[in-house]
Amino acid sequence: MLDGEQQPLKGTGTDEAAGSLQWLERHRLSIVLLLVVLAAIALGLYALQLRNAAPISITPVQTELRDIKVYITGAVAQPGVYAAKSGERVGDVVARAGGLTAEADPVAINLARRTRDEMHIHVPAKGDTAVLGASGTAPSPLRPINLNTATQKELEALPGIGEVTARRIIASREADGPFANVDDLRRAGVRESVIEQIRSLVVAE
Repeated sequence: MLDGEQQPLKGTGTDEAAGSLQWLERHRLSIVLLLVVLAAIALGLYALQLRNAAPISITPVQTELRDIKVYITGAVAQPGVYAAKSGERVGDVVARAGGLTAEADPVAINLARRTRDEMHIHVPAKGDTAVLGASGTAPSPLRPINLNTATQKELEALPGIGEVTARRIIASREADGPFANVDDLRRAGVRESVIEQIRSLVVAE
């Protein structure tokens, strides 16, 4: 062994660790207080940021009410064409027409139904019989036929609609999409006279 070689001091690492632990022990309270202060500052800055943030405003979506025209016939005081708002209840428009007469059958029409443009509202009188179609059956005033979902047999039950015309109607809605209204039947080759005949018996929904 060389004379100048130094041996490592025993216990140096242990003494340093012990010293560090003693320092931490003496300053433990100060360290805890410092951490608490830092946490409080962080929370305060976060709360200040939230307070200064621009408020979020929520604007309710409003449904646009369109002006429409509705045709009312049957057992009402003043039949005719009336102005209405899209989605307005049938009962409100019937009231505008003077209300139901004494002869009206109040259960034969859905007064809670919503109106649409070019709608024909027919209020039947008590004992009225519906016009029969080709098959001997007719749609009920409570349940008009939906042109966009009706089967061929349901279409053939309408007055003036035979097998060939019913097939043309179904082919048209499959090729060109659903009908927007009753007058849309013209694109399927339905005659104007037939459209007027079935106007109160069908819907396009």
